Amino acid sequence: MKKPDIPRLSIEKFQEAGMNIPLLQVEHYHAEASFSIKNRSCHLANDYIAPNRRKFYKLMHVTAGSGILTIGLNRYHIRPYMIAFIHPDEIISWQSDAAAEDGHFCLIHPVYFEEVTHMAGLFKNYPYFQAEKAVVELDEQQSLKIA
Repeated sequence: MKKPDIPRLSIEKFQEAGMNIPLLQVEHYHAEASFSIKNRSCHLANDYIAPNRRKFYKLMHVTAGSGILTIGLNRYHIRPYMIAFIHPDEIISWQSDAAAEDGHFCLIHPVYFEEVTHMAGLFKNYPYFQAEKAVVELDEQQSLKIA
C-alpha cells in the first residue's frame, strides 16, 4: 500500500497552499520575518486542516475556542488556557469545534537560529516540542500573564 504524501510546508508554501487547497485554507499571514507573533482572532484556521508538516516551529496559546490538534500519533483536545508546541518534523492536523478563536501564535523559521545559534539545539531538543508532551495546560491566572 502506498503511503499518502504528507506535504512539508514552508511558511510561504503554507500561505500559498492555504489559499488554493480547501483542506488547508487559513487566513493569510505574512512570512515577512523568521520570527513573528500573530493574534489567532485575526488569523483564523478553517474548521479542518489536513495532515501536514511545516518547516517552522509554532507555539500556540489559546484563550478562546477549542478543537482537536493531532501531533504525530497524539490527539489533544485544545481549549482555553493551553499552549501547544509544534516541531517542524511532526505531522499535524487540526479540527476546530468552536466558532470563535482567540489567543496568539508564534512562528519561528529555522533561519532565525542562524542569528542565535545556541538556541537551535535547545529548541530542537526542548521536551515540549516532543509530540507526547506538546500541550501544556495552564490555569486562568497563568494564561492571563501571557496574554
